[in-house]
Amino acid sequence: MGGKVCKGRGTTPDDFDKQVEYLRSKFKLTDEQIAQYKAFFNDFSEHKKTIERDNFQKVYQILYRNEDAAEFADRVFDAFDTNQSGSVDFVEFAAGLTMMDSKHTEQKISIAFNMFDKDGSNALSEQEVTDMITAYYKLLGPHISISPVEVAHELFEKMDLNSDQKVTYDEFTTTAKNDPKKQKDYTNEKTRMGGKPSTIPKKELQERFHLTNQQYEDLKQIFKENSKGKSELSKKEFRRVYSGRFPGNATKFADKMFDCFDTDGSGTVDFTEFVIGICMMDSDKVEDKINIAFSLFDSDKSGSIDRVEVRDLLRAYNDLFGSSANEINPQTVANQLFDAMDRNNDDVISKEEFTSAVHKIPELLNLIRPDPGD
Repeated sequence: MGGKVCKGRGTTPDDFDKQVEYLRSKFKLTDEQIAQYKAFFNDFSEHKKTIERDNFQKVYQILYRNEDAAEFADRVFDAFDTNQSGSVDFVEFAAGLTMMDSKHTEQKISIAFNMFDKDGSNALSEQEVTDMITAYYKLLGPHISISPVEVAHELFEKMDLNSDQKVTYDEFTTTAKNDPKKQKDYTNEKTRMGGKPSTIPKKELQERFHLTNQQYEDLKQIFKENSKGKSELSKKEFRRVYSGRFPGNATKFADKMFDCFDTDGSGTVDFTEFVIGICMMDSDKVEDKINIAFSLFDSDKSGSIDRVEVRDLLRAYNDLFGSSANEINPQTVANQLFDAMDRNNDDVISKEEFTSAVHKIPELLNLIRPDPGD
């Protein structure tokens, strides 16, 4: 099957030195790369010898701030688990990441095929293609307006070169190599753990958020001006966007908003993240605004909000307006607000409780769009 990753390979060496030697010889990894992968593996595995499926899912959910990321995480997990043991060891983890980031088309195609091939039959059905693309769109968030079923059907017909209602590895490879621009890189775009998401095409962003050409170009110009022509906005540059609009100290609030925009945690905001963040703030869909507002409160990205996080956000919001807001005590307001949202009195606010609170206190959503005139 060409370069396809073979399922059922033998167990990898238990001894770390032997694992390092294997990765050096098999994938030409440097000691620095291996050390980085090991640190990342320890985060996933909680310093155990293997990563379990539920840990894999949780990390993806935290990285993408999206409960629906679990489905895509399952696909990656199965592609990494080449010996089908139900867990991923360090060598499988390092090998999987290396192939995802590989400059060799064959390696990227190989792991992409495994992610589609859910049943491990070495051939793809249209349902498998549909399920994979649905998982991918769920990973990107609720603002996707394109039908995954339609995309999957068109892609399947394109790949099924002999029209026998299945796609072999050779057909998958041929399609990917012959039409690389149209063949989506599902191992790379906004899916590499810890990596920067690739640029989402203009047409796709416009379709997702119903942007006109003029609106898209306006956002592009704003981004260009604030990034000084670079491809990414730093935290310092992001602060300047807020500091010039408010009478007080905007640093803390700008930093919290920056973390909401920086969805891959890379420390910079690229144009795609910028557009998605702005459009979710201005969205007609309440759920979009709830998602970004919850993320604004949930500074440690734990999936719940505690009293300190409510207090810190209100203080940051208060600081925006300087002396004009001095008479407001953020601690008192935070306690009142927290108690109003914490329905089950467990001293944390879940996403469900936050959503319910927004419907009763819609002013909560004003936090994502502070008005300098307030």
